[in-house]
Amino acid sequence: MALQGRLQVLDAEEGRGRCLLFLEGKPRSRILVTDAHDFWSLGAVASEAKEDSLKGGSGSSDISRLREALALGRSPSVTLGDPTATLRLPGVTLDLEKAPPAEARKELQGLMFALAEKVQALEQRLQEVLAASPVSSPGKSSSRSIFAAADLSPAKPAAGSGQPLARKRLPGESLINPGFKRKKDPTGVDFEDP
Repeated sequence: MALQGRLQVLDAEEGRGRCLLFLEGKPRSRILVTDAHDFWSLGAVASEAKEDSLKGGSGSSDISRLREALALGRSPSVTLGDPTATLRLPGVTLDLEKAPPAEARKELQGLMFALAEKVQALEQRLQEVLAASPVSSPGKSSSRSIFAAADLSPAKPAAGSGQPLARKRLPGESLINPGFKRKKDPTGVDFEDP
């Protein structure tokens, strides 16, 4: 199974959960919808009788109209039913036929392996890009390089650098207002007051 174009996860109408819409490429161009249990399709296999009678008219034009709508970013609505699933876009309504259980299993297996191959190819491309470029994303690499290059230990003046040494705090000196001493020595509570 050769996946073509984008995969779209859609919420099925009437609370039937979510489903996956995708297009299968050559040699058989088909529109496919699955809810990971059942499988509906329109195209070379599902509508052979229709296409034979129309001499190749309906299925390919439906697929091209759906492909154009998806390319424009329109999201179709789906109604899943037992014999058919209905896919609706503005100006396009398609009825997809439900595949028999044996065919649905084969189609789902093909889809699973096609998705796994696609993920594997994307991971390989990502590894190649990361290996070719020592700099990853600008935000992450700059923060890493700052922390890696910065010495986070306390500053120690170099000998003869001309910088004054940090002044030590004297006992009784205020931490909040340095340079001022407390007016009174702190005293505790005297419980033996007559």
